[in-house]
Formats: sequence, structure tokens, C-alpha cells
Amino acid sequence: MITALLHHFACSHPRTVFLYDARSYLSSTATIAQVLVSFLHGHPDLAPIADKNFMAAIVNDGPILPGTFATIFAIFGHIPQNKDWTVFEIIQSAMHATSAALVYLAARRATRVEAAALVSGCLWATYPAAVIASGRYYNEPLMILLMLASLFFASYQSNRQKDKATGAEDATNSDITKKLDLTASLSIFFGSLFSGVVFLMKPALVAGAGISYLAMLLSARAKVWAIILMICGITCAFGPWALYTKAYLGKAYFTTPRNSAYNIAMGNDIEVDGVLTSPMPPLTSIFVNDPQPMHFMYSQWSDNLKNYLTMVLRKATRMYAHPWNDFRHSFFGLDAHSQQFWHLILVFMGLSGVWLFIYERVRSNKINLDYAKTSVFVLSLGWLLAPTIYLLFEANSRYGFSITPFLAIFASLPVARLLAARGAAPDRGKNELVVACAVTLAAMITLLIANLDDLSHWGQSKETIVQLAPHQVACKTITLTKERHQPGSRLFIMVDGDARLADATVTVNDKKVEAPLKHLRYFYPAKYSEYYVFQELGYSMDQKPESYRQWYLVEIPEEAVNWSGDNKIEVRAPDQGLLVYGESDPKTRHFLSPLYYSPIKLGNASIGLETRLVMPEIKADVAQTSSTDDGAGHRTQLPGALRIHIVAADRLGLTTEDKPSGAKDWVAAKHFDVISKDFDPCFSTGVAGELHTSRHVVDAASSVCAEYKIPRSPGSNAVHLKLSGRIKAGRKGSKVGLLLASKNKAGQPVLVSNTPPFLAADPEWKSFTIEDILPDGELAPGPITLTVGIYPGPWEEICGYSCDKHSADAILKDLQLDLTPTYQLDLTKYRLILF
Repeated sequence: MITALLHHFACSHPRTVFLYDARSYLSSTATIAQVLVSFLHGHPDLAPIADKNFMAAIVNDGPILPGTFATIFAIFGHIPQNKDWTVFEIIQSAMHATSAALVYLAARRATRVEAAALVSGCLWATYPAAVIASGRYYNEPLMILLMLASLFFASYQSNRQKDKATGAEDATNSDITKKLDLTASLSIFFGSLFSGVVFLMKPALVAGAGISYLAMLLSARAKVWAIILMICGITCAFGPWALYTKAYLGKAYFTTPRNSAYNIAMGNDIEVDGVLTSPMPPLTSIFVNDPQPMHFMYSQWSDNLKNYLTMVLRKATRMYAHPWNDFRHSFFGLDAHSQQFWHLILVFMGLSGVWLFIYERVRSNKINLDYAKTSVFVLSLGWLLAPTIYLLFEANSRYGFSITPFLAIFASLPVARLLAARGAAPDRGKNELVVACAVTLAAMITLLIANLDDLSHWGQSKETIVQLAPHQVACKTITLTKERHQPGSRLFIMVDGDARLADATVTVNDKKVEAPLKHLRYFYPAKYSEYYVFQELGYSMDQKPESYRQWYLVEIPEEAVNWSGDNKIEVRAPDQGLLVYGESDPKTRHFLSPLYYSPIKLGNASIGLETRLVMPEIKADVAQTSSTDDGAGHRTQLPGALRIHIVAADRLGLTTEDKPSGAKDWVAAKHFDVISKDFDPCFSTGVAGELHTSRHVVDAASSVCAEYKIPRSPGSNAVHLKLSGRIKAGRKGSKVGLLLASKNKAGQPVLVSNTPPFLAADPEWKSFTIEDILPDGELAPGPITLTVGIYPGPWEEICGYSCDKHSADAILKDLQLDLTPTYQLDLTKYRLILF
């Protein structure tokens, strides 16, 4: 627990307690706590849990996690809020500490070797992903605690019977009259209860729960009495949920009816390699509401078995070879790559124990395992194998996380055998040889798991990375033929590289392109409206959104392209250098989709910040060669081809030009002086033109935002916005958040993409400017509304977790907001052809 608390409160990292699923969990927890508090106060009120929104949420959230935390908060008469994030981290840190203690106790029970048990307990207690996960309000920390509790009680029953065994049983006593002692009875009841609760939380883990029930039944002396106790435990696990769903949903559920059709469709969509995407890909969209999704999966597998088996191999790497650390938090200075090495050590040690256990069972010829002696390892093996079902669906490291404590338990076995070999001279060499063989096999399996993704791409083109020094040039020659000419096309250069492309210079056939390369989001309104997700990812990983790789485009004149010969394209790096990506084989290419991205990909790679999906390999149908030039005439030929393309954009059957005829048709630009009267009076300093922000101001204010509107212009499809002003630090703190956002047609926020995480305030006044182009294609109808919010700290942190004693105190003045109608090319109206 000390390790977890030190990580959460002594180390600096972004707060990620309530990101994504955790927001819904928090809302459900607050609702249940409200009902429980009403009972404690003697005025029961069931209306909140009968609300349709709550019922829709709890079906997906499940009752266990929200119910557990709601009970804890209700005991103290408190309704949890986002500002209680520290309490959630403390509770889950205690859960992690209890889990580590259970790992230790289970390993000691299985090996009878104190030192080996301590190794297992310490492995889990200090496992980086587990410590980091205890700082997120997700199912996994509680679920693992319940899995370990189930193992502890189920294996305790078996061992009690071993200790009490005195020989043959009295044949005159029927099974009905036999009784278990009180401790054994309680162990069966609680083992059944906790196994059922785990199944209720994660129905995919049914195999682990089933093996627990079977082990308890087979090891019980009184089978009928054990069955009665198991039924009682299962009823306590599922009964309340079944009664609630029957009463309020009209149908009794014994699991949480999540979107199984979606998970099956997504995990078997070979076009996106079975990875979660945004937006939903076409094939997944077709089958997402299929009442019998297994038919879809069967049809896909039967038609293309080889490719689907290959995809399953890649899923094994995603699920088992990476620690669950989607936000790439450091662990006492260890980065994500180092944590992956730590994770693989745990996998290796756990697999060593698995193979050693299997070898010892086979050698002793006890295929019908002696549950009284080996129950801990039998049950651990069941929980290890249960999550393999995820390989048929969407597999990632979060699902693989549930097996890691049981790997820690198995890690105790080779340690125990080595320690025993030291004191057993006659068998020492034999025992050490057996352990060495198990270790060797485990090492081979671990290396295989870690490399299945790469091995499944054997023989295919690999990504190459070209690091350009300042002002160095990346060159690519694309040879076209006359019949490729598309009259009237709009032409672009599209480059795959890092954010520094925005400052790079492009030359086509020795003619400089005056306009800069721009991020793809400016050409696709839907991508721009989703950019707030990149902001969330950037905050959670302490990265700027521009760090995520994406395509950059710049339009070029039609006459710049030679349609019947060579086209030389040069990208010159700016003063800070540049990264450009390519393919190792110039005859093939992986087209990394510009429209689909996957946050899951970030959590399944230890290096790089790739969120894009590798689409199926495409044969290059044009001749292409690539090289670099240092600017002094020294050219180096590259073995592959850079991802620098000529793109022809054709209208999709539309004959009219969508570009406005002239600015004279546009609504006039709007200028706003952002002053205190636009905000809650608490923000006023009493000095004209000044706004004050601090945690006391925010706590007292009814709102921290002001809204500004501009009518839509007939000839424009975007708004150029510019917010400028000056800022100065107050008594403490130096970070001030300015949130700029609009709303889309669904009422969801559309973040102004250039909004910085915060502005740094100094003791002296300093100027700042935030500038961007906001496409209006995805915005809500009517006048375009822009919201300006002021926060005493990084706006994402304050929005998600409210203010604390470390919040800033700052003054802003001379704030000016200018909104100007403009035009931005919308490529969703075009068909793109890449050369």
C-alpha cells in the first residue's frame, strides 16, 4: 500500500482516476450512494435507481463496482463527487495491498516456503501496472481482489480436508448426514460468492469461476452439503441483480448484458485488424446490432481462416506482452519501455511455475489431480486460462491484466524448488535440471508471445523512420503516365511525419509551394470535432496532441504535376529537424488510415505514439524512389520509399464549386472584448478589463464560462478565431487554463484544437495568443457559439477533478476575441486517389 500511495501522491503524473469508463462508474456510484444514504436517514427514496438514464448506465457498468464504493461512501453519509478522487485512490490502494497479501498467502499455502511466498507477494505488490491501475476507477482492481479472495477460500476448503484426513470414511454415514466443519462451510460459501461476483463483473471469465466451483465440489467431504452452500453463495451473488433487473427492466439478468454483438463484430473485423476504432468501421457497423453475432464470426472465419488465425496471433501479443498502462505513466522514473521489460519478467517467472507444475503432476502420474495438495495452482491455472476467450474478440492489455496476480503465484514454485534443492544433496542436480528445463521453456514462450505480432507480418513491408537534421531534405520521385491525368482535380502533397511538418518547406518539380503543410483535421470536419479525444489522451500521457502521428497535406496547382513522367517532391526540414516515415519495400505500402484512429493502440506498444490503423497491404502501382539530401549536394539513396504522396481529389458527382465566390457575401467579422460582465461577478477584480481566477473564485461562481455567438455566413464553412490578452500570476500558482470550445450537432463538445493545456503565468504581465480555424460542418445548427472558460490550473484537470489547494491565483486583462468567417476545403466531398 505504501508503494501505491507514494506513486499516487508523491510522484508527479496527470490525474486519470475518472477518465473514460470511470466517468460513468462515478455517476452510477453517486446515484446508488444517494439511495443508500436516504435509507440511513430513515427516508428511503428509490426514485434515483428507477431513472431511465441510470438504468441504461448500470446495465453497462454492472452493479458490483459502483455498489461497493457507494456502500463505503454511504457509511460516512457522503455522496461521491469528482473532487473525491483522492479517496478513490486510497481505497483502491488498500485493495491492491490486500490483493498482494492474498497472493502471498496463496503462494505460502501452495509451496509451504516462506521465502518463495514473499517473492510472489512482492512481485505483485510492486508490479508497475497494478500500482498504476489502483489509481484508476475501473473494474480491474476490485475484480482481481475478488478473484484472489475466491481462490483463497476455495483452496482453503481443500487444504482443510487434507489436514483432517485420517483414513477411510465411515461407510455407514450417508452423504446427506456428513457435515463440513464451520470453517470449511464458510470457505465454500464465500468461495462460491466471490466466484459468482467475478462472473457478474466479467462474464467472459466464466471458465475460471466454473473451475472454482468444480474444485470445491470435488474436494468436499459432504457433496450434498457443499452443493447447498454453493447454491447459497451463487444466490447471494446474482440474486440482488436479478431482482433489480426484473423489477425495473422487466427481465431478470444473471450477467451484465453488455454490447456482446459489438465486441464480436469489432474483434473480428479484419479490415481494422480486430482493434477498437473511432469511428466505427463499415463492417462492424453492419453487424453491431446483430442478435446472433456468432453467425457473423463463423462466416468470417470460415471464409478466410488463415488471415483470422494470423490476427489471433497478433492479439496474443497485444493482450499478454504489454502491461496495462494505457496512459504511459512512469513508475518511479521507469518509462513505458522499462515497464514492459518488468512485465515480461513476471510473465516469464509465472510461466516457469506453470510448466514446472505441469511436469510434476505428469511425473507423479496424478492426472486426476490431488485437489487437497494442489488446489491453489489448479485454481490459479483456471483463472489464467479464462481470459483466453478474449482472443476471439477485441483483445488488449487491459484484458490480459487479470491474469498477472496468478502469474505471481506460480512464480513462487520455481523459487521454492530451487530453495529446496539447496538442502537436498542427493536430488539437487535433478531438481535443478527440472527447474532449468521449465525456465528454458518459459523463456521461449515469453519471447514468442512478445514477438508474435512481428512474426505474423513476416515477409511484409516494414515501417522505416528517417530522421532529418535541420534543413536536410527528404526526396521522393514518383513516375506517372499520361492516362492518369484527371482534368479538374484538386491536387495535394500528403506526407506522413511528425508535428514539425507544419514548419517544413515543400518543393514539387523545383517549384516551391508557398502554403504550409496542415494537419489532416483541418480538411475533415468530423476529425476536427473528435480532436478533443486527442486532447484527453495528450493530457493523460503528459503529451501534446500533436505528438500523435497523422498525415499532413498542402494543396498544389495542377500545372505543378508532370502526368507523363517523373515528379520530384522535396520536403525540407525546419530548424528543429524532422521525422518522415516510409516503407522498407518500395513496391508495397501499408496505408495508415487517416480517418480511423485507435486509442487502444497507444496502450499496446511501449514506444511510439501511433494511434492509426494499418490497413491491408497495397501493391504500389507507380514507380517510386526515395533519397535524402544534406543540402550540400550529398544525396543518399533510401532502400524503401517514403510516405510522400501526390493526391488527386475529385468531386463526388458534384459539378458546382463549393469555394465561395468572394468575401463580399460573408457576414462581417465579430470583435468581442472579453470583460468581467460576461462572467460571474466573482471573477471581477474591481478594475476595468481585468478578470481574476483562483480556487475560491471558481468554488463561489455559478459558472466559469462565457459564450459568444456569430451568425453563420452564406459563403463560408469555417470560422477563424483569435483570442489574445495578457496574464499575470497572483499570490501563488503559475498555470491558468483557457478552454475554447463549441458544440456539435449531438450537443457534445467540439474543442478548439489549438487550445493549450494551460498558460504559464509569471509575476509580470505577459501577452498570449490562441489562434485556430474552426470548421462548422459538424457544429450545431444556428449561430456558431464559442465558449470561453477560465480555470485556475490546467483546464482538463480542473474540469475533471475540481480545484485544490495547489490551484493557481492569476489575473487576466485586455482579453479580445475575434471571430472571422472564412473558407476551409472539406475533403469529405471529394474522392481521393493516391499516387
